Amino acid sequence: MRLKLLTLLILLIPLINANLFNSESLTMNVEISGKIDIKKTEPYIIKFVRSNLTFFPKDTIFQDISKTNINPSAKVKENSILYEWENPKNVEVFKADYIVKVDQNKIKIKSKIKFPINNLNEEYKIYILPTPNIESENPEIIKKASEIVEGEDDLFEAIFKIAVWIKSNINYSLDTLTEKAVQKSTWVLEHRYGVCDEITNLFIAMMRSVGIPARYVSGLAYTNYNDLNDWSPHAWAEVYFPNIGWVSFDITYNELGYVDPSHIVLLYSLDSGTTSTTYEWKANNVEIEASPLNFDVFIKEKGQQVNRMINITPTFDKEGIAFGSYNLLNIEFENKNNHYEIIDYQISKPKEVEVLSNATEILLKPNEKKNIKHIIKLKDDLNKNYVYEFPLAVITSNNESFSTSFKSSRREEFYEKDYFYIEKESNEKEIKENIEFNCFPELDEYYINEVAKINCTIKNTGNAFINKINVDNQSFNLGISQEKSVTINKELTNINKKVYPIKIQDSITNVQISVKDYPKIKITEINYPENVKYLDLFSIELMLEKVSRSEPKDVIVKVDQNNYIKEYKIADFNNNKKFILEVKGSELDENTNNIFFEVTYEDDNSNEYKESENIEINLIQTTLFEKIKIWFRNLNRILE
Repeated sequence: MRLKLLTLLILLIPLINANLFNSESLTMNVEISGKIDIKKTEPYIIKFVRSNLTFFPKDTIFQDISKTNINPSAKVKENSILYEWENPKNVEVFKADYIVKVDQNKIKIKSKIKFPINNLNEEYKIYILPTPNIESENPEIIKKASEIVEGEDDLFEAIFKIAVWIKSNINYSLDTLTEKAVQKSTWVLEHRYGVCDEITNLFIAMMRSVGIPARYVSGLAYTNYNDLNDWSPHAWAEVYFPNIGWVSFDITYNELGYVDPSHIVLLYSLDSGTTSTTYEWKANNVEIEASPLNFDVFIKEKGQQVNRMINITPTFDKEGIAFGSYNLLNIEFENKNNHYEIIDYQISKPKEVEVLSNATEILLKPNEKKNIKHIIKLKDDLNKNYVYEFPLAVITSNNESFSTSFKSSRREEFYEKDYFYIEKESNEKEIKENIEFNCFPELDEYYINEVAKINCTIKNTGNAFINKINVDNQSFNLGISQEKSVTINKELTNINKKVYPIKIQDSITNVQISVKDYPKIKITEINYPENVKYLDLFSIELMLEKVSRSEPKDVIVKVDQNNYIKEYKIADFNNNKKFILEVKGSELDENTNNIFFEVTYEDDNSNEYKESENIEINLIQTTLFEKIKIWFRNLNRILE
């Protein structure tokens, strides 16, 4: 019996509007408008109403504003347009119209950039910090992102892996929770769905958690989701490549490493919580209701179509197979460019053919060739009187289509799945568990028996998540590029010890600490006359001996003679000092005089110390006239 040939057809449905999305540029008229309802209740007073618009097209390296029309007149700054009405009507409308030319936003990465990023410039460090909706400090986000990029040493590869993981594991869903309010990155990781805002939140959080700077982009983009076929508010991310610039990644649109020219940038920000418009008014008995912003975009001109210079050659391992058999689809990708390319593709096929593997993204390095293999299975309930020809097409996100086919009949050979061996791509990477650390004492000097605080900063500079880093009996985990500060307390019991070891993992770092004794002054060698007369002039000599290595500060000698106190300051007490006090007999009281010496001083921490001595000097052989003079002198001291 002769078999009849039956060739099946596949309907090649474009993945996107290729003519629009694959243009080198788009020139568009962008119209933004807002409405304010001003509800007044008599009697009312209204001085002004203001609207501050931050969402409007910005000049960037890929976006050029050629014409602007603001109505009503407003104060225009780099990132805001301030409208103000002093005597507003019941309804006020504001508009901002632009002519915008957007080029396809693609920065070409021509060579490998090392990952992790070390020595990031100071100006970009703000883009690795957590924000309210982008919780890059969250342990679960840190751990997951580190697991995804473990062993990677190529920055583009690391970013690609995180983007593909999010695309494969986070579903796009217009759930009421995500449609009305932006959810945080931790919520998205837990619930595994979201819209563009949430997907971008998680992507940026994962970027930042492994030390890759990333920022949030608010804008407009053309969409055909749910047959909308119009421009609407959208969000995507830009990732910083050191010494190259900001590279766009829009996971929602499967545009990795670029965005098409329908993406109109309205605002760059650190977080998704930035508002598009704020309102302010000064009034009594007045309420303000603001309608959502309205965006209209009209295309004025399209540029030429982009030629990506990617060759894709699909072939089948077997030209013919039996009904119910397996076959192997080989796809050779060739990047003819001198820069990295990410290819997002789908396999279009008849319903009788099942593709068993789902990988649809591939990263090609400059001028790289790569083969991807997919096992397919043919249904077995086919008409045995026919020879079938089954076409398959590989369709890229740019709507490029590359076709092949195989035949099937009851006369062809049957192949089991195990017949086709797919060598798994080697994912073996060199795992580097490297840490850098720096330890230093909180103070330059400490006193003996104090507890020194040693601050250590530990950073994971390797390409793997490190569990249980031990720092002097403290234990913690550290993700890629993560940094942690710990404080270690060391009791200082030896004045001669200068080096204190700190154990970090299997390494020892020595911390230099200057330990000194407490300041100490002794009063020694006191020389004075025991008996003096009223007209005598005599000296009292004290030796103030510095018996400590550390220097006493703010040294003061107090002399208390019969409750009449004098103070003497001594500067720079770096060695022994002889204190000489010149005294007149006429300054003494009759008979025995108690003279009290007290030396006060401080250490570097303003702690006070005291040393004291007491002597007795007798004023003898006073006359009546001398006694009267002593009495009047003491009276004057009391009156003073």
